[in-house]
Amino acid sequence: MLTCEFIRVLHTYTEAVLRGVSFVMQEKLSNAKYAISVARSKGARIYALPEDIVELKSKMVMTIFACLMILDFEQQQ
Repeated sequence: MLTCEFIRVLHTYTEAVLRGVSFVMQEKLSNAKYAISVARSKGARIYALPEDIVELKSKMVMTIFACLMILDFEQQQ
């Protein structure tokens, strides 16, 4: 469930960017920090930094998805 929510938020953000909405770097960083803190509060072991999300480092974003998928799998068992 957490993975689906993360994907939904990412999709909403991407649509906003495509519509031409610009985000200030501080706002991007704050959102990334919030996303990581929520994932960690749910029990995910996130190793990526907020800067990795803002800079769209694909391998680090993939680790976030992997951690969320593991958390979701563990909660279903």
